[in-house]
Amino acid sequence: MSAALSLSPINNEGRNRLRIVFWVFLICTSCKVLLFPSYRSTDFDVHRHWKSLTRHLPVGEWYWDDQYVDTRHTLDYPPGFAWLEYAWTNNYVVSTLLKRGWVDEECFALMSDPKEGLLQRVSISCIAFMRSTVIVGDLVFWVGAYAVANVVASTFSWPTFLGLVLYPGLLWLDHVHFQYNALMIGVWLLSIAGLLRANTTDHEHIASNLLLGAANLYSLLLTMKHLYLMFAPWYAVYLFRRYCHSPGKGPSFVFSFPRFVILGSITVTTLLIPLIPMTTSSVHPVKEMMQQIHLRLFPFDRGLVHDYWAGNLWAFYAAASKIVPLPEVTPKLTALLLLLCQSPSYWYCWKAAASRDNSLLLLSMSLCGAASFFLSYHVHEKAILNVLVPLTLWGVQGSGQFVFWWECTAWGTMGLVPLLYEPRELLLKGTTLTCYLCASYGYHKTHHRAEPSYSGHRKWIMYVPYQFHGFLLAAVWILVDLIPIHAFGRFEFAPLALTSLFCAFGLAISFIRLLYALETDL
Repeated sequence: MSAALSLSPINNEGRNRLRIVFWVFLICTSCKVLLFPSYRSTDFDVHRHWKSLTRHLPVGEWYWDDQYVDTRHTLDYPPGFAWLEYAWTNNYVVSTLLKRGWVDEECFALMSDPKEGLLQRVSISCIAFMRSTVIVGDLVFWVGAYAVANVVASTFSWPTFLGLVLYPGLLWLDHVHFQYNALMIGVWLLSIAGLLRANTTDHEHIASNLLLGAANLYSLLLTMKHLYLMFAPWYAVYLFRRYCHSPGKGPSFVFSFPRFVILGSITVTTLLIPLIPMTTSSVHPVKEMMQQIHLRLFPFDRGLVHDYWAGNLWAFYAAASKIVPLPEVTPKLTALLLLLCQSPSYWYCWKAAASRDNSLLLLSMSLCGAASFFLSYHVHEKAILNVLVPLTLWGVQGSGQFVFWWECTAWGTMGLVPLLYEPRELLLKGTTLTCYLCASYGYHKTHHRAEPSYSGHRKWIMYVPYQFHGFLLAAVWILVDLIPIHAFGRFEFAPLALTSLFCAFGLAISFIRLLYALETDL
């Protein structure tokens, strides 16, 4: 896979590029280290617990961890991520750190939860170790961003690369709030890079290997985080049309059964490998094990919306239910609506596979992620990353596309702002997001031609001034961060609710306009 992607020849231009990438990485990493003492959410305790259970419990008992310690932080990620947590704490480096006393053993101990709302008391060395694992995981993200920036355009795309690695939302989520989103997005970017490169090579054999590599990487991603299951139908449609087509048979689709078997075998094998050790070494029957994993991965009893509503369709529904009684929305209904609203993206990705159109590939993937974000059951606000990643690859390339990317990035990232609610993070949020949006806008105005001109009703559908977005974003930000919560009295839920509603409205309008543009212009 890595050989086929062929990241750029190491000539003078390539060496200079790598030198710049190194210094950008070094500066970014230094900033992340400075954030070690910052606020951390309960997700820090979640991942510390998962590392502990994979260190101390038998493999077959990982999904029964609450039977060994009183905790609500039960393992609710797929087996591949459990093995990743195992790798973080069962290696030579950790053994050396423990032996020399640089990290205390209690950092990896199975501990019961403290009182509601409190974080576990851990040492400074434990915090440094945990946050360092996120930085190490970022290496996968940077490699993925570099690989995809090499193939998304005819030459290396600095806007794409910097748009990914400097995105402030990932900084907030992973290095303050504490998660491993960048690592998994890096695997996804490598998969996307394989899909894109397969459409630019003239060698069918290389293209086939790239497509299989992309399918393998996506399957690996699914074993680590089931949030990406939303793209499974898209990958199935695209790879069926692009790979399961007999080569040399012309543009019309001719189904190849041998290729279908190869693709299915690679996908299923990758999905099963992390699961096999758990089922073979467990004292529980295989059926009971599978039911337990399913229960952990899909806890539908949590309800339609998260405690803090994501900025999607269900934010409007939840707000309306506060005023008038509304019927319950079931998981089956959301699944049906999701497949219905994702269907246009399947059609476009089929066309992209048939025509080998990388622009349409990225756009259809963005639309698939958008439908999932707006309609899936119990969506978290961070799921907007699955929309913004392919949209960044598509949107920063031209003037007619940039406006959609900028709007969706602005409103999608605003939805992440309330996650960091302590005053000490206010300056970090304000400066990083403002600089990111302003720098992107400045680069666009400098290097791209003026926005296309529209007249009549199309002017209002296709273009909303940046100043209007900026005004609304500033108003929402003041509402969330600058007005004390006690000023709202018994309506203390209002800032979060209004943030979700504003972000839902901004994102919905942007994607409706994007669909309109797709049918009329693009």
